[in-house]
Amino acid sequence: MTPESVWNSGPGTPTIQPIPRANGAYEIAIIIDGGYNLEAAQHMTKFWSQQLTRAGLKTRPRLTAEAIKIEPNRTHPGAYVVTVKCPYCPGTHTHGVDALESNGGHRAPHCHDPEAQQWNKAGYIIHIPEALRQEQL
Repeated sequence: MTPESVWNSGPGTPTIQPIPRANGAYEIAIIIDGGYNLEAAQHMTKFWSQQLTRAGLKTRPRLTAEAIKIEPNRTHPGAYVVTVKCPYCPGTHTHGVDALESNGGHRAPHCHDPEAQQWNKAGYIIHIPEALRQEQL
């Protein structure tokens, strides 16, 4: 089995993004685009996490919340307020980020939807699309 055949036969089409950390390590984000329900997104994230583990990379699957809006934080110059589409509930949530050089890191969604509240501990990784990032830089 070739890497291409695994990539093309797996569920969803992932974007694998390295996220630099302050200690020199990298976190690997698996971003699966599309209007998938939570169960399908969890299945796809698990599948691609297993593929990375087989390739020798340690993974810890978490869902990604896509940033849909970025605004300068008026009370903290140089910081930003990011609005994300929640992967757990139909709503959006806002989070502060210090800079736009990397993604926003891990956050708890604080969903108000009773069915989604079970996921508040798991949280998600904020993904800031490059086009949205460039609008603010």
